[in-house]
Amino acid sequence: MPAERLTMRRIETARPKTGVKLLEIRDEIALGLELRVTAAGSRSWSFTYARKLDGKWRRMSLGKVQGLSLEAARSKANELRRQVDANGDPAGAAKDRREAVTLREVIERRLGKPATSDEPAIPAEDEALADSTRENYRAMLNKDVLPKLGHLPASEITADMIVTALDKIEGRNKGAGRGKRTADHAKSAIGSTYKWAIRKRLVQTDPTTSIAKRQTTNARKRIVTDAEIATLYRALSGTDAKMSLPMRRIVLLSLLTGQRRAEVAGIRRDEVHLAGIATTIDGRKIEAPVWIIPGDEKKRGKVVFGRTKNGLEQIVPLSRQAAEIMLAAIDVAEGDWLFPSGHTVKAGKAAVRPHINEDSVTKAMIRVRTEHHVDDITIHDLRRAIGTNLGEMGFRPDVIDRVLNHAPVGVTRQHYDFSILIPDVRRAMQAWADHADKLASADARTG
Repeated sequence: MPAERLTMRRIETARPKTGVKLLEIRDEIALGLELRVTAAGSRSWSFTYARKLDGKWRRMSLGKVQGLSLEAARSKANELRRQVDANGDPAGAAKDRREAVTLREVIERRLGKPATSDEPAIPAEDEALADSTRENYRAMLNKDVLPKLGHLPASEITADMIVTALDKIEGRNKGAGRGKRTADHAKSAIGSTYKWAIRKRLVQTDPTTSIAKRQTTNARKRIVTDAEIATLYRALSGTDAKMSLPMRRIVLLSLLTGQRRAEVAGIRRDEVHLAGIATTIDGRKIEAPVWIIPGDEKKRGKVVFGRTKNGLEQIVPLSRQAAEIMLAAIDVAEGDWLFPSGHTVKAGKAAVRPHINEDSVTKAMIRVRTEHHVDDITIHDLRRAIGTNLGEMGFRPDVIDRVLNHAPVGVTRQHYDFSILIPDVRRAMQAWADHADKLASADARTG
């Protein structure tokens, strides 16, 4: 192979001899740099070297001449030569990088991927995740992380890259008052995925460990007043709230039952029993009307399905008011879900979940608060208000825990048969619904 002091003119005019498919010229300035010119006129750079480990000659492509100037090619070759002199193997490292698992592949292996018209479904490997958590993580990462970082090897993702993504998430959600919280949720999704990948020997380190939490840890202590409950309940019960009927029903059921937004938004037909006797997962008989939210269903010790936060089956005796809303929703429901996602998904966009997203519930709450001049109130604040009101009505703490599906604390309450508490829980649910009705009626008269 001839060696020359390459110039731009030489690079532009070099051609293989007639009948020769490839011309290779070694540069005299940068050791290992070669110009390769094909008979068709394609010009590219490569770098050749003898590997220190065994003396084997290796070649790696540096790119086309059009995209890499002579000066830049020499600089790159000199950098690679320093790696070789330090016992490195840049061609082998490049091959390893090409074959390395990407962040997208790690996420899809852990969370799975629904089938598309072009690709089959990818089953989720992390069976310990509840369905709702898996859907939340997938939606969050698909929107905010994968478009920018998904194509990179997972082992090369740095804390700075993740912080940049989190900054964007926080900035986009700051106007809704949940920027730091949303960014922290995204960090948790990424971090838990890396911890899973470490156990699977896909990566060695978790880049999120050095990233601080953004939201303060002070517990929220928003106290919801009777007047605010009356305003919300009256707006949602009528047509004053500018939101879809399904969304009004979701927020109303959250207010009346005290259950979490994701649990209400994801109600299935077969969870609601408005007449007769219902049977729980362990065979207990519960008189209707009742809503039974499934807890974690496990196979070989791994969660394959579950909708409650604490993984426990939640039995929600329904008040008269809540049962009426459930019946109205069931009458118009066409599929398995009482509140399918088609009501809130914009035209041309695919639904993230088969039912209305809990984040949409949060946005709806923000709108109704703004319309009716109510300060910041969340579904969680309403749950706290229910617990407070039931306590003031004289209901015991264990009954209130069962209403809100708090994990029992203390041996006695952990093993206390819930069937004994059902009548008290039913009375509590009805007392709260009647109280909300009374507040709204009194507010309407005084207003």
